[in-house]
Amino acid sequence: MIKKVVAVCCLLSVCAGYAAAEWGLGAKGGVMSYDKKQLQGEMDYNLSLGNTYSGELTSTPLYGGFEAFYETKGTDKLGISVGFSALGKTSLDQTYTGSAYKNFENNAISVPVTIYWKRMVADNLAVRLGGGADWMRAKAHVSDNTGVDLELTQSKVVPHVDAGAEWFLSKNISLGVNLGFLFGAKFDSLKGSMNGQDYQLYSVSKPVGNLIGLATSQPAGTENYAIDYNGLRGDIALRVYFGGE
Repeated sequence: MIKKVVAVCCLLSVCAGYAAAEWGLGAKGGVMSYDKKQLQGEMDYNLSLGNTYSGELTSTPLYGGFEAFYETKGTDKLGISVGFSALGKTSLDQTYTGSAYKNFENNAISVPVTIYWKRMVADNLAVRLGGGADWMRAKAHVSDNTGVDLELTQSKVVPHVDAGAEWFLSKNISLGVNLGFLFGAKFDSLKGSMNGQDYQLYSVSKPVGNLIGLATSQPAGTENYAIDYNGLRGDIALRVYFGGE
């Protein structure tokens, strides 16, 4: 992945060598799609049993991060940005009769690489259209009173497209609004090791909800547990331009 990013940067640098170019840094924060139905199903199932049970499901569909970018000057610009984002966590805390408990926590990090075209439609306003891919690493953590304390992860490259507008507060500072869409951002092969064995999370449907469990191989009648970030994401970005040759 890093080699591909370097190659794209070099290619853009060569193309921009015939025109003035500039670079800068930015910070962004926003919201994104997240499907928590399997965790909700786990809580619904346990509530349906009628036993002494308490469950709390919390979700923070926020993300924040930073970027470095490089783009040509002029009315029509070509640019590339490379960033880092941390996605908000979703957790399910459950307690049963006595001291029994079983907790889940999901989150992810992302390294988005975007190539974009930008047009200055006014002296202080630009519109942007681009696409690229995120290297994403999703993580699920499960713990319970029996001694389970396991982190399961999965990494992959996820395509994205985005569009936005950028308002220049001054010559070197801008505020942007961006809307993007992630494709194939479903992580359903999360794996982790415990006591020398590889485990995966699975979910089995129940009359009400579902039950999530760990196993070294997929039990009959189950489906893979998934962390799903497919869909829209939107953010507000503050950019600082440092110029260039």
